[in-house]
Amino acid sequence: MRKMLLTLGLGLSLVAAASLTASAFTCKVKKLEGDQAVLKCKAKDAKKLAPGDKVKLKKKTEGC
Repeated sequence: MRKMLLTLGLGLSLVAAASLTASAFTCKVKKLEGDQAVLKCKAKDAKKLAPGDKVKLKKKTEGC
């Protein structure tokens, strides 16, 4: 029983660690062309992205 609880605890901590690594970060959209976007991110966040990765953009409208 103890081994099963220990295994379950370790599995849950692994899932929690993986979800923290995939956390969201903020970049600025520099250019939009059709379905492609050019983003400007901090260096540490840019390392998490690769060309061609799918990203989810939130609609935020600023002044004209």
